[in-house]
Amino acid sequence: MTPRRIAFVGPTLPAHQRPRGPFAYRPPIRHGDLFDLALRPGDQVLIIDGVYQHFAPIRHKEILAQLARGVHVAGTASLGALRAAELADFGMQGLGQVYGQARAGRLSADADVAVLHTDDSAGARRLTEAMVCVRHALTELRDAGTLDAGQAARLEQAAARLHFTERSHTGLRHAAGPDRQAMNLLLDHLRHHGDIKTRDARHALDTLAARPVPPPAPGAASAAEVWTSSYGREWDFEHRPLKPGSTVGARLALACLQLFAPDFPERHRAYTLRLATTTAAGTAGAAGAAGTAGGAGVAGAAGSTGAAGAAAAAGAAKAVGVAGAAGTAGTAGTAGGAAAATPAAAGATGVAGAPGATGTAGVAGAVGAAGALLSAAGFAPATRPYARLARATEATAHWTADERLLARTFRLPPGRLVYQDLPPEAVAGSTLDELEQRCLHLLLPPAAPPAPTSRRHALLQELWQTDCDHDYRLCALERGFRDTAEAARLAGAFDLALIARLLREPAATR
Repeated sequence: MTPRRIAFVGPTLPAHQRPRGPFAYRPPIRHGDLFDLALRPGDQVLIIDGVYQHFAPIRHKEILAQLARGVHVAGTASLGALRAAELADFGMQGLGQVYGQARAGRLSADADVAVLHTDDSAGARRLTEAMVCVRHALTELRDAGTLDAGQAARLEQAAARLHFTERSHTGLRHAAGPDRQAMNLLLDHLRHHGDIKTRDARHALDTLAARPVPPPAPGAASAAEVWTSSYGREWDFEHRPLKPGSTVGARLALACLQLFAPDFPERHRAYTLRLATTTAAGTAGAAGAAGTAGGAGVAGAAGSTGAAGAAAAAGAAKAVGVAGAAGTAGTAGTAGGAAAATPAAAGATGVAGAPGATGTAGVAGAVGAAGALLSAAGFAPATRPYARLARATEATAHWTADERLLARTFRLPPGRLVYQDLPPEAVAGSTLDELEQRCLHLLLPPAAPPAPTSRRHALLQELWQTDCDHDYRLCALERGFRDTAEAARLAGAFDLALIARLLREPAATR
């Protein structure tokens, strides 16, 4: 497969100056962009421009994540040069004079390379000059004898006193005071001879285009050893597509199930029992490990939620178009996750590793393990059935108190995330194609504003059939959310007006 070559560039090299070649151009990089691309080993990324201040900037951990996967990442000219200087020891390639200054420690602040500019749709036109360009041009003018050392020093001081958003040509002339004529020489030099950032960007594009994508730098420290953190895994999950080429993110697909699948507490219980049991046994700590506790089969053995609850759940499932998992009728040993139960299928689709055996004995062992797991974690057995966190909700009335506590308090190591991928229990009974279509049906149109936060909370309480704040919190926890705020945040991506209408309309009219 031909490696992809992508360059993130904006005002440093406006569209009309960008050379044709192997690189696909994207706007200045921001947090999450590298995850969005679903890059593969052998792909190449050149970072020239990146946003900050008004948007979250690209994190070092995101770049390290790609280096660990075998992606070649290079930086030059602007924010890319700074990140390359900071990550050179981990395999990021730096090019150009701005990179050289940053690597030598003569340049370290984002503000030194920052400019105010229009977006790409308006030509990515620079409205101010970067301080690194001013300094380099002054050095060239002084070396050529056009300015003396005193003039160059005064002009640099005048430019440095301005915030990068104020360093327009008008602002620079005004700041120069009696050296206004010398400042005009500087601005003419930048206009007619170009600035160092633009030269570096063009040089980097030409240099990389003329060579095949290089292998990882020999002797570089392993990015895989330093990039992983709960935040890195969360960013990866939030920006990873559900499947290659999908416009639906994996995290939003899981949220669709968490929010709207009426039996998701059963799926979440199966997931937490599998991982908690395997972790306690010391056999696996990662979410993709093969389970030994019956995995999705727990949901199959759980039984129904009672006549009234089952009827309400079925109505809600039809309303929002999210299918319930197999096994809700209480058939012991039924594999609720059969649709994603083979390791080969899991690897091909990006779903976490498949669960293990699903027989009755495995289910019973997993359920019985809940109390032991909680005791090992320090929960006092005597008060457990009466604890506020162990209180039953409509969906969990048939669970033991131990199971409710485990499902509501479960966290992946080191203790912040509940999910970092899409496990087979979550997608039980569905294919990724089906899940993608349901998400596309329920997601907000691109230009539509999200519902107010208060409206999100109100609809979720109605959907989950809770009539008090504490039960609402319990429902969020047993669906795998860290709290109701996370549930409401993710609900903002969905068309809640459509969901409310589908929920309340009689089935015959839908």
